[in-house]
Amino acid sequence: MRIAIDAMGGDFGPAPIIEGVARALEKKDFTPYLVGKEEIIKELLPKKYHSRVRFINSDDVIGMHESATEALKRKESTIYKSIELLKSGEVEGVVSAGHSGASMSLATLRLGRIKGIKRPAIVTFMPTIKKKYSLVLDVGANVDCDAYNLYQFALMGEVYAKVVLNTPNPKIGLLSNGEEKSKGNSVTKEAYTLMENFDNFIGNVEGGDIFKGDVDVIVTDGFIGNIVLKTSEGVADTIGKLLKKK
Repeated sequence: MRIAIDAMGGDFGPAPIIEGVARALEKKDFTPYLVGKEEIIKELLPKKYHSRVRFINSDDVIGMHESATEALKRKESTIYKSIELLKSGEVEGVVSAGHSGASMSLATLRLGRIKGIKRPAIVTFMPTIKKKYSLVLDVGANVDCDAYNLYQFALMGEVYAKVVLNTPNPKIGLLSNGEEKSKGNSVTKEAYTLMENFDNFIGNVEGGDIFKGDVDVIVTDGFIGNIVLKTSEGVADTIGKLLKKK
C-alpha cells in the first residue's frame, strides 16, 4: 500500500510524524510518500528506512492558524501535494496531522464527495471500557447541520464501522441530552425520525454512553462533536497529571 504523509503538518512539527512513520515501517509493509522539506525529513528518518520511502519535496507548509481558503491557492504546500498524489492514483491514502480545515477543503474540492453525500464529516475513535473503539462524527467539519446531514453521517459511520473496525452490525446512536425520543432540539428530533429506518439505530444516547462500548457509531454535528472531543482530551490530560502528582 502507498500512503502520502504530510510530514510537516501538526502542532509539534515533523519529528513526531517521522517517528511514527519509522514505527509503522517496523511493523507493516507499505510505502510512505513523505511530503515536506526533504532535507529535514531525511535527517529525522533512520537511514535504514530510506530505501522504503519516497521523498516528495515541498517547502510550503499551511500553518495551523492560517485560513483554510488560503490552502486552496497554495499548490506547492505539503497538504495540497499529498492530496494531488491521491487524486492522480499514485497513492491510496493520505495522512495529515495538520490544518484540518485545509485538509477537508482540499479533499472535498480536489477529490470530490461520495455520490449523493451532501457534506463530508470528520470521524474520531473514542476508547471504551469494553476495550474497543466507538466512532463519533462529525467532530469539526460542519458546525451547522440539518437533520439530513446527520442522517447521512449515520450512513457513512455505519459503513466505516463495518469496513474499518470489522463490526458486522454496528449500533448507531444519536447524541442528545437524554435517551427519550422527545429529547433534543428540532434538528435532532427530525434526524431521529429519519434514522428510525436504520435496522441498527438504537435511539438517542448521552455523552457518557460514548465510553461504555454499547454503541458503535455516535452521530452529532461538528460543533457539539468538536466540544466533546476537546473536552475528552482535556479530562484525560487532567486525570493523567493528577495521577502523576500522587
